Amino acid sequence: MQLTKNFWLSEFTRSATADEYNIDNTPEQEHLMNLQALCTAVLQRVRDMYPDNTITVTSGYRSRLLNATIGGSSKSQHCKGEAADFQISGVNLLELAQEIADSQIDFDQMIYEDKGRGSWIHISHKRTGGNRREVLTATFDTGKAVYSKGLPDG
Repeated sequence: MQLTKNFWLSEFTRSATADEYNIDNTPEQEHLMNLQALCTAVLQRVRDMYPDNTITVTSGYRSRLLNATIGGSSKSQHCKGEAADFQISGVNLLELAQEIADSQIDFDQMIYEDKGRGSWIHISHKRTGGNRREVLTATFDTGKAVYSKGLPDG
């Protein structure tokens, strides 16, 4: 199922963990509508900013069972189809995060996550209700995420 011009549902539901443990990761109708809103309002707009680069969704929709299996937060917006983690080939993700923060893109929460050996952007969007435009940075010095407001100086 195509969610927008450049995004497909399969990008948001694939999971090696779900495959390994035979976990059904099929979104419900409400979650599908949320994924489509996330793609339309946020991800397609980011994709359009970088038409020559590939966006890779590293984590999209997660069923409650899949989320629990990987140790995700019980409040994760991934379980509602409201969030995705992504990377863009050939793009400095910290600079991209700043560009998104400075844009008119209507996101709920954006987290620049840096594990030292790799980074990604977590972004969420609420289809109903207000979006906070909250910008955070997550670091993983002790293995567990530590969140701080804003982005690090690049």
